[in-house]
Amino acid sequence: WQRKSATPLEVDLKKLVLGKVPLGGNLQGLSFLGPAEDAENAPEGALDYDSRGLYLRMQDGRLTGFSLEVDVFLESSGAAIYAAGVGTKLRPDTSEAELIAVLGAPFWRMQDEDALTLFFERFDGERWVELELEFDKAGRLKYIDVRDTPMLAEDSWRDRNGVTVGWPPEGAARRVS
Repeated sequence: WQRKSATPLEVDLKKLVLGKVPLGGNLQGLSFLGPAEDAENAPEGALDYDSRGLYLRMQDGRLTGFSLEVDVFLESSGAAIYAAGVGTKLRPDTSEAELIAVLGAPFWRMQDEDALTLFFERFDGERWVELELEFDKAGRLKYIDVRDTPMLAEDSWRDRNGVTVGWPPEGAARRVS
């Protein structure tokens, strides 16, 4: 992979697309990112681009998830995060209410003294996918994690974290388009 620094990187949370690669798509479409920055220390199946605030998960050459450190990611040249297309650009100061207005009600809302985390569960026609959005205590959007293996699908995770709703989400099977 060769890094092409002028290539802007956009994310669409509704379509679950990183660059032009959808979740489950061929990772080769992200080759413009170049080699991972810390390949020796990254866990198997992961690519870390710390200077861009980006972490990729993969399996069998397919994108299975990605995480964004919002401030760092948006400082990358040309980077943008959209909640649902071009008219819904996210910023670190995007509020919880603004996100819910675009993405709908979260499946679960978890708050402690340091952070507020929203979990959005979507069915893409083949599998459940999870969007996790974390705000710091000042209300700034800090992290976004998109994964094809929802943590909330695990009984033990729900039990440890006090989640009182069952799995799969009732009425949450909205198709990603």
